[in-house]
Amino acid sequence: MNLRKPCLPAGWYPRDPGEIKRFLSGFQEGNADCAIAPHAGWHYSGKIAARAVSFINRDIDTLAIIGGHLPASFPALFAMEDAVSTPLGPMAIDRDLRQVLFAELSGQEDNFSDNTV
Repeated sequence: MNLRKPCLPAGWYPRDPGEIKRFLSGFQEGNADCAIAPHAGWHYSGKIAARAVSFINRDIDTLAIIGGHLPASFPALFAMEDAVSTPLGPMAIDRDLRQVLFAELSGQEDNFSDNTV
């Protein structure tokens, strides 16, 4: 399996699964179909982002995570790996959806190790 690895050094985000589970355990579950969450790292916007994401319906089939430090004219970046490595285990990437979006949005492979998603 081609696995996308974290691009930031330890310290930016927790690497301990127990710490992550404790952090996420205090958030209320909801039934939203989508959420918009900020990204400024766990220390700055982690609680706001976790709260927004916690309201997403747990029965969804696919979760699209969109972000990037890009100028407006830059094409959308796509992770081309099969899965993303997380402290809680690998998270599979929906390759069929990625292929459709990549073609529709004239995407570009993410070779820049963008850290926003």
